Parts: sequence; structure tokens; C-alpha cells
Amino acid sequence: MNKKLRIALTAAGCIVLALAAFTVSLYGRYMTPPARIVFLNPSTQAGNIYADGVTTERDNMNAIADLIGQHLPDDFTVLRNDPNLTVKEAVDASNAAGSGIHVALHSNAAGTDAVVRGCEVYIRMRDYPSRRLAACVYSAVSAVTPTGDRGIKYSSTLYEVTKTKAPCVLVELDFHDNPGGSAFLTENRDALAQAVADGIIAYYNKPVDFLSLLKSFVGM
Repeated sequence: MNKKLRIALTAAGCIVLALAAFTVSLYGRYMTPPARIVFLNPSTQAGNIYADGVTTERDNMNAIADLIGQHLPDDFTVLRNDPNLTVKEAVDASNAAGSGIHVALHSNAAGTDAVVRGCEVYIRMRDYPSRRLAACVYSAVSAVTPTGDRGIKYSSTLYEVTKTKAPCVLVELDFHDNPGGSAFLTENRDALAQAVADGIIAYYNKPVDFLSLLKSFVGM
């Protein structure tokens, strides 16, 4: 066997061993069922007033979060943010608690384009568990919204999305700065809470697709 062939075979063997170690590590990290600890972080934005002129984003999202906790089975531990904390402090609390997932709840605003409606969910890039969680929650919420929805979107700038250790979704349930969205958000709190809870339960109950997990790490 010539020297070049030996070097090539050695390099190939090292690559195979590295890939095998990576696959085993990936399997151990992501195929293990996550802790059933749900950290709910409803909006603290008391200055965001709905189109009805009365409701605030903070009050409505906290009311929905209360109901989500009631709709989750008893084997879940539900943790909440302190509304007086900053987003960074809420993320620190979630991370310190060893949360299994982190769910941020918001209602949206379009500003000058007040006819925009629909749910959208933000996640970080190349995070398979967060993407799975987003798909489950988005599917459940979309089933109860009365308009077309806006999809799952990636963010590299939202602090809560990028800095949580647990799989994280930031859910914008609908737009509160138009009368239709404002009314839907306030009149359907329980239906929205049930949908988010159903999405969370589906995430925990749905088997992990290991092939999709591998593809997410190699950019396929």
C-alpha cells in the first residue's frame, strides 16, 4: 500500500469516527424526552393598547397564559415569568429552572397597515427541537384563527428566541391594532389557550424524526 493511499484511508477513517461520535452525541441529546417543564412568558408590554382602546397586550397575554396552565395535564410543571422583570431576566429565570420548553406569548401590531391579521411564530435558526415545537403550536393555533396565518419565521435578533437554552417559540397570536384582531384575541382567550396547550402536548407526544434532525444539522 503506497503512502498516499494510507493517508487517504486514515483520513477517511477519522472522518467516519468523527461522524459516528457526532451522531451518537446528537442522538443522546435530542432523542431523550425533554423535561415536562413549560416556562410561559406572556408579554409584559402594558403600553400596547388594543384597538378596543381598553385592553393591553400585557393583560390579555397573561390571561391567556393562565388558561394554558389549566389546559395542560397534571404531569406538566408550568412556570411563569414575573411581569415586572425584563426579557433578559425572564430568560435567565427560564434557563436557571431547566425548562423543557420556553413559550413566549404576544399579540402583534402592524402600525400603519392595520388590516394585517394572522398568527406567526418565531424561532432561532437551525434548531430542530424549536422547529418541531413551532410546527406543533402553529398548526394548533392556525386551526382556530379566522383568517390566513403568516407562518413560522426565523429570527437572529429576538433576545428571547436566541438566548433561551430550551427549545423556544415566540408566538404572535394575531394583530391587536385592528378591530377584528382585537375582538378575536379578547373574545377567544380560552380557545387560543387550548390551542397552544394542544400544540405543547403534541410536541411532547410526537416521536422525534432522527433523519430530519440530522438533515437540520447539515443544512439539507
